[in-house]
Amino acid sequence: MSTPAVHAALWQAIDDLAARNGCSASGLAIRAGLDATCLNKSKRTLGTALRWPSTVTLARLFDVTGDSFDVTAILAARAGE
Repeated sequence: MSTPAVHAALWQAIDDLAARNGCSASGLAIRAGLDATCLNKSKRTLGTALRWPSTVTLARLFDVTGDSFDVTAILAARAGE
């Protein structure tokens, strides 16, 4: 999988994680104590540069959802198919 495809799959997995928990990406960010806009689609790229969620952001998402990296990796793999 190319870097842009991995990027897209990871962000789709985050969107799926939010949906599985009954909220939008913004709602999930708020639940995790993050800025409401940090997971917005508009912030996933900066011009042509890909922006990736930090490990701290991912850890907070896992903490609030009770999910793990394993679950997110599976969601990302499915999104990339």
